[in-house]
Amino acid sequence: MEPKTVWRIAAVVVAALVVGVAAGRGTAERSTVTETVTKTVEVPAKSGEGGGGLAAERTPAGARSVARDYIGVSQALGYSTTTSDDELLDGVLASGAVSERARQLQGVGDIRDSVTAARRKEPNGRWWWVFSPLATAVRDFSKERATVQVWALNVQSQDGWKRPVGAYVTVTVELVWEDGRWRVFSSQATPGPTVSPTSDAPVVDSAVLDRRLDGFDPAGLEADR
Repeated sequence: MEPKTVWRIAAVVVAALVVGVAAGRGTAERSTVTETVTKTVEVPAKSGEGGGGLAAERTPAGARSVARDYIGVSQALGYSTTTSDDELLDGVLASGAVSERARQLQGVGDIRDSVTAARRKEPNGRWWWVFSPLATAVRDFSKERATVQVWALNVQSQDGWKRPVGAYVTVTVELVWEDGRWRVFSSQATPGPTVSPTSDAPVVDSAVLDRRLDGFDPAGLEADR
């Protein structure tokens, strides 16, 4: 299967962020980047669950922190094997974020179905998925609500693909102040702005990427070693 087709399908797990991504099915893989990435994923660990950290600060910086960390929630849902989906989402979503929760759960469910199919064909296949924030901007702020935009990069690669695929997106995250901390009410993403690689950093194929990143884990989901 061509990477472009698989990318459209795999990206559905980020559909809660990337509105308009086709929610199809096909061959994709959900595995740990190395077989040791099976620890419990704590979300939102960086934001300060339980009253600590920036999530509990009723400031633009607090809202910015939660929006930035939310970019990693879809990835955490995809990789976690010991923490339930609801537990991960309960840690960051507002009580009224019904549609946001539904999109996240539908997306990760589709990915897991397609992973099962991929595993039947290539039980030892290697899968890379990194969805990471690059920059943030607070666009609107009050003591009750905030709007934060996050520029992020989504990269995926799989054994059998000729080329890894990636997409730059700008995610607009709407937050509300609830229960003493900032929580996500909704999110929407638009493509870009997109940049090209430099001439001294040519695009590599999936096999080269796999070799160059041997021993790496996605930031925030590092394995215990």
